[in-house]
Amino acid sequence: MEYRARIILVLTDSRVINGYTLDVGLGGLMIQTADSIGPLREGQKGDLSLVPDPYGFRFSCMIVRIEEGRIALRFIDEVNSFGLYLTHYMMVDILVRTADEFATSPGLEATIQAALNQIRSHLQCEAASVFLIDDQGEELVCYASSSPVRIDGLRISIHNGVVGRTYRENRPFIIQDAYRMNDFCPKVDEMTGFVTRSIMSAPLRIKNQTIGVLEVINKRGDGLFEGHEMLVLTALASQTALAIYNIRQRENLDQARAASESKSEFLARMSHEIRTPMNAIIGFADLGSRRKTEEVFEILQKISRSSRSLMRIIDDLLDFSNIEAGKVTLNPVDFNLQDLFDHLLEMLWHQAEEKGIDLVMHITPPCRLLLIGDVLRLEQIFINLMGNAIKYTDFGQVTVSVEEVRRFGKKVELKFIVRDTGMGIASEDIPRIFNSFTQVDQSLTRRFDGTGLGLAISQRLVTLLQGRIGVASTMYEGSTFDFTAVFDLMTVKDPMADYGNSASEELHVFVIGSSPVIRQANACLFETMGWKVVQQELDVLPSVPATIPMVIDLPRPVEQALQIVHRLRTMIENASEDQFPAVILLASLDHEEPLRQLIQTTPGMSLLFKPIASVKLSRTVREMTHPGPRSQPPGPGNQPDPCTRVIQQLHGARILVVEDNSINQQVARELLQEVGMVVKVAQHGAKAVQCINTHGETYDLVLMDIQMPLMDGYTATRHLRNNPANRDLPIVAMTAHASSEDRKKCLSVGMNDHLPKPVERNQLYLTLLQWIVPRPGLGKQVVDDHPGPRRSDENSSFPALPGIDIHEAMLRLGGNQKLLKSILKEFLHHYGQTAAMIREILHTQDDRAILIAQEMLHTIKGVSGNFGAHRLSRTASDLERELKATRQPSLPLFNIFNASLQEVLRSIALFMEWDSSLPIPDQGSLRKESCDGETLQSVMKALEERLEKKKLNADESFEQLKRMLSDAPGETQERLQLLGDAIDRLDFQSALAILLELKQFIGMPLDKESI
Repeated sequence: MEYRARIILVLTDSRVINGYTLDVGLGGLMIQTADSIGPLREGQKGDLSLVPDPYGFRFSCMIVRIEEGRIALRFIDEVNSFGLYLTHYMMVDILVRTADEFATSPGLEATIQAALNQIRSHLQCEAASVFLIDDQGEELVCYASSSPVRIDGLRISIHNGVVGRTYRENRPFIIQDAYRMNDFCPKVDEMTGFVTRSIMSAPLRIKNQTIGVLEVINKRGDGLFEGHEMLVLTALASQTALAIYNIRQRENLDQARAASESKSEFLARMSHEIRTPMNAIIGFADLGSRRKTEEVFEILQKISRSSRSLMRIIDDLLDFSNIEAGKVTLNPVDFNLQDLFDHLLEMLWHQAEEKGIDLVMHITPPCRLLLIGDVLRLEQIFINLMGNAIKYTDFGQVTVSVEEVRRFGKKVELKFIVRDTGMGIASEDIPRIFNSFTQVDQSLTRRFDGTGLGLAISQRLVTLLQGRIGVASTMYEGSTFDFTAVFDLMTVKDPMADYGNSASEELHVFVIGSSPVIRQANACLFETMGWKVVQQELDVLPSVPATIPMVIDLPRPVEQALQIVHRLRTMIENASEDQFPAVILLASLDHEEPLRQLIQTTPGMSLLFKPIASVKLSRTVREMTHPGPRSQPPGPGNQPDPCTRVIQQLHGARILVVEDNSINQQVARELLQEVGMVVKVAQHGAKAVQCINTHGETYDLVLMDIQMPLMDGYTATRHLRNNPANRDLPIVAMTAHASSEDRKKCLSVGMNDHLPKPVERNQLYLTLLQWIVPRPGLGKQVVDDHPGPRRSDENSSFPALPGIDIHEAMLRLGGNQKLLKSILKEFLHHYGQTAAMIREILHTQDDRAILIAQEMLHTIKGVSGNFGAHRLSRTASDLERELKATRQPSLPLFNIFNASLQEVLRSIALFMEWDSSLPIPDQGSLRKESCDGETLQSVMKALEERLEKKKLNADESFEQLKRMLSDAPGETQERLQLLGDAIDRLDFQSALAILLELKQFIGMPLDKESI
């Protein structure tokens, strides 16, 4: 062996020689000495002992050879006794030294590294490593190593190499020629560059459990490991495993103790946090019960604010609990950052506006990427970071930007930056800013409430998104939080990528404002769209030609804003008629009344109120400078649009729509009837089978929903395909089940195609063209007044509707505002109480109730997409998916869905209010209609027919009837009111019954069919 043990050789002439062993054999050994000991002679005798040797063993020997500091000795009596003794001594020495290292090392990593250094030194090997099994039990990870080239972090499968075999078979191995092994894994050689010859390994085992492997490589000297060295390694492995176990237990105990102390402090703080809003709720509720009516509203507002504060605390606690329990998973969807930034601006604007600070979103090229990722989790991170930034900022601004870090394969890594000009964070607080249950200001006099969980939650969500988060801050100068995240890139091209500029033109815009931060943000937006931007301060307004628009950010004080507008009016009045500049003013909503009057009398000037979505701003500038068809994204060539082609080729085709939801029925019916289709609706799959298989009805195509009561679309399709007569009948799935797996399943049961909801108008028409087989009688010559996309003057300017892309909805519905109004009305009527119903269902934990909740969410997912409520559609889909998987979705996810739903419901109410306030175009039509019996009977007959056919234009006949009966007595007016309400709800059956009752009441004759 080559273990270097210290020795003392005492010769018979009393001279003492100190040295250490070089080589030990059966009958003797070689020692090395540096002492100057005078002349020696062969045959001289002495006694050999180890240092230190508490046992006092002496071995008689004689000198047989002397070579320049080396002395060869032969044992006289005890053949091989010294070698055996030296082996035991060596083992004890290594174990004692290793135990000392374990006892004094500060942590697990230092302990293992100390053990490896001892092993490498004592066993005279080139490398020593400790591999520990990972959490999944599939790979052994190099936790620490001692070698010329470190291999820490190297992963080896439990099915590969000596390390894997040692772990699997739970026994030690000696390998003298590694490359002759069939299953040798050369990963270490590939990483380090040296060649493995010999290997010795032993399992790390504690409490009947193998936790890893201890491995040494390449024996020095003769290169051969021996059995007694295996005994040493096995003992060291047992000792190392015990040390790892003890240190882990100690660290777990320390962490548990620290967590317990932290949570105790946290609970004490949360007691105060929860009691504060609770005290306000209880106190104001008591006051409200005793105050006058006019004072109650203000009290209810304060109760509402305190309740929301309490809900935020509870949401944070539950969300953190779910993350800690590993219940949070990612739900990737398609999205782009521009939409997300617009939504965040809209959501948090008023919070910043109340404090008088600017909230600025930089729209840069990465915002235009089409990404696949969990946008709701990304949104949650932004809400936490931006909410904190606004909370801790009293003046200045909060800005958000994004940078592209790198692309690899079909993925992209982005860096997001949230910067504020607030109070900042003390340097000693930064290291613990992301710790759970930590608040920067923990004093009793602190100004800000909160759980101290927002940043901890954000850090964990960033980790889920394969990123990292950091912070830089200076006290009283602000903070900058940045985080990275990895997303998949969509392979399709952004349909708006070329919208805004073209190769044949160079568009310019003046961006003007007093705030350089806001100017830069607006400039970034237009530069991203391909415009040439000139930035200018607000002090001097440029005199520019009409082709160059000005985007002016008005100052917050209303007096200053009015001064700017008056200066602009003067400039415009002094310009020639063909040189009116296009001016877009960005103003606070508080300035609406004084500014609106000035704007209405000034040509070429437009007013937008903050917060302003980037898409809306860019569209407004584009339309003001390039009015007409070019304001829309370019279309596909000069060929007839799908609407015209369907009319020319398929007008008169018979379509069966199999759909249980009334809104989806209405959308499909209107879009199909618009191009001359003959449409019949079946409320479920069984009805469709009955119509075709039993009654023998023939159709050119069937549009089949999937999720329906009584019989779903899959089952209905199988029944239809079982009838040979339907072998060639085109059946197209029209469903919110839109994944590739859903499409495959639809095709596997016999459907021809798959059309995802929300239904794209042109995609629907292209599908009809693809699958309907032309036959005699189909098609019609298109004339100028064909029922193509409809637009009217009253459609030209919609109010801003948060949560609804109203322009997309109009495109999807072919410009049919009446259809959009009907859809929104019915959605408001049917789904106004959905959130409360689902919340109640989730508390029941009843299987049937949970299934109903899933069906409701599935319906909302499909319906909301029809009118551009994409966020609601996405959140409903996420909640439906989690409800299916867990039966108890997380409260934060439900709250996000609820917030999206309430946002859409408020926007629908705003749309209805705006629609009802529009002036009636033809004032002459308001004069009292002739009310002779024949005309009245004709109008009521037309209304009855439209109600029977569930036509949306029934409201036109009703308005005519209401004008004719405007002088009728009160009881008639009451019935007219009931009739109008039923028509507004699209409850055609009730409306028909009320109409028949009205006809009886005023003495009109009833048709035989009505009796």
